[in-house]
Amino acid sequence: MLKFIVKVIDLLFPKYQSQQTIDDLNKYKIFEKFNLKKIDSAYVLCDYADNLIKTLVKQAKYYKNKKAVDIIADGLFGVIQEIALSAQEISEKDIVILGIPPNKTRKKIEEYDHIKLILKYIEKRSINTAMYRINYKLLFWNKNIKRQSKLKKDERIKNVSGALSVSSPEDISENTKYIIIDDIKTTGATLNEARRALYDAGAKEITLIAFATNMKF
Repeated sequence: MLKFIVKVIDLLFPKYQSQQTIDDLNKYKIFEKFNLKKIDSAYVLCDYADNLIKTLVKQAKYYKNKKAVDIIADGLFGVIQEIALSAQEISEKDIVILGIPPNKTRKKIEEYDHIKLILKYIEKRSINTAMYRINYKLLFWNKNIKRQSKLKKDERIKNVSGALSVSSPEDISENTKYIIIDDIKTTGATLNEARRALYDAGAKEITLIAFATNMKF
């Protein structure tokens, strides 16, 4: 009888089942799925087609699951350390890490921004925060856009074209390396738009990193 009740609850409230999956998860099970690749112009860490990865991202993005955010931050921080923070780069360049801002059309964006939270977790992981700076507000949406998840590839590109701007162009430096992070790279349209905004503001060196991808992995 108890098993039947649990199944009914899982059917009626699937998000709680997903939350329990992550809450009970040994994070090293996720780490085993990490396989850093460069797809198009961005580094990606894992395959969004994997059900566990998909559950993890959704729990971080939509359900405020702190453990999911923590695991994603762990993965992204490892990529930053491996790709962007070599000893040579640290000595030669200032490094700024920023994320894709929340879509203005999303409800309650002031209450919860999972990318901002991931950035905070990454900041805490740095032994020496002087090696780089986190900028939470460098990018902003200058117009309302449709939700990318509802659009096809060509529509996604058109949807975000020219939609991101740099809040303080005067702070952009040619001698700074900029690292843009996001949770999912589906077509790359949003990350590419963020890079375009930084380039237009005067940035010279930009690295794109996504935790997971919907593209062929």
